[in-house]
Amino acid sequence: MRFRLLLFASLSLALWAQPARRAVDRAVTVNMGTIARSARMEESLPRVAPRPRSTAAGRNPGVGPGGVSGSQSTGAGPRAPAVLPPFTGFQGLLDNYTVVPPDTNGAVGPRDVVTMLNSQVLIQSRSGQIRPGFPIGLNDFWSGLGSFQDAFDPRVLYDAASDRWIASSGVGGASSSSAVLLGVSQGGDPGGGWNLFQINVGASGNWADYPILGFNGNWIVVSVNLFSLSGHGDYVRTDLYVFDRSAVYQNGKAGYATFSDTNGGLTPVSDFDKRPDTFYFVQAIPGAAAGHIRLSALTGPPGAEKFTGGASDIAVEDPWADTAPYDEDFAPQAGMAARIDTGDSRIQNCALRAGAIWCAHTVFLPAGTCSGFSSTPRPAGRSSGGGSRTPATTASMRFPRSR
Repeated sequence: MRFRLLLFASLSLALWAQPARRAVDRAVTVNMGTIARSARMEESLPRVAPRPRSTAAGRNPGVGPGGVSGSQSTGAGPRAPAVLPPFTGFQGLLDNYTVVPPDTNGAVGPRDVVTMLNSQVLIQSRSGQIRPGFPIGLNDFWSGLGSFQDAFDPRVLYDAASDRWIASSGVGGASSSSAVLLGVSQGGDPGGGWNLFQINVGASGNWADYPILGFNGNWIVVSVNLFSLSGHGDYVRTDLYVFDRSAVYQNGKAGYATFSDTNGGLTPVSDFDKRPDTFYFVQAIPGAAAGHIRLSALTGPPGAEKFTGGASDIAVEDPWADTAPYDEDFAPQAGMAARIDTGDSRIQNCALRAGAIWCAHTVFLPAGTCSGFSSTPRPAGRSSGGGSRTPATTASMRFPRSR
């Protein structure tokens, strides 16, 4: 299949100049080892974490992009292989069923593996040995900032170039206490010192949903979708909290700039190439006839950044539906009738390596009357040379390839 790049005219770009930097609402320094020795491990009561809200205005979750209601799927799904390959890894963090959904996330460093769920945080060695005192509760991880009861949507990344761990979460979902949390380790040990920061959102009349974390050589960015606390709770905009990576690492100062876009959620691209002065964001937008990948960019040196929403658009001549029919639990599981909630087709994770942006998301096929799903790692773009050109081509691969 072939893909075309469509460059928007300059008048259609959402260009945001550098606003004044703001101070975070709260900043503390903690030691995770000390927290682990005193923290309670389990949630006191089971709770439900906010399910990521759709930012697609007017889209019915039960109707495909073409406006045709999908039929419920009863297919058996992919057949399990006759012979399972030998398992050579180790057990990670098991869900303790105290928070629904668990929202699993994790990162691997040269010595440690860090796993975060809505309920717990675990540190293991690369051979699987559990750090004493762990797992701890996700609320305990952020306890230096306050006595939170509902931290959700955790993300954790390892920055190999600086030997640092970066984490984020939301708190106070759908309430006036809504806030965005950011944490940066003081060194390469995730069980050592951390600088934690809090940005309050709820006082604005909105709440922050679905925080997504990314970084490159210049910035650490948290993207959140804002929804109104009044009326029907409609989508308002997507905000980017942009931190100077060097300042956060060197002195723990977390002044940040804010940029906004009103075209839906933006997934930050974690840039392992460390390209200077350009930070990419990716969106996957379904359509009845063709989908497209929308690329946005943060450019310029730290302190003089500019954000361009919709810097380029890559057509995908292979349409998909945004959700399963009727928003049902959809993906099959081998050996059981219960199915997996696959959410929607928003981009989940993106990484820039060797000049290519690699992303993963779930799509629902066909676009008009969805009856199957595909977990799709998608090279969202490729740029040549050592500069910061906007990626201009894309391709996709699907797993499973047949049903």
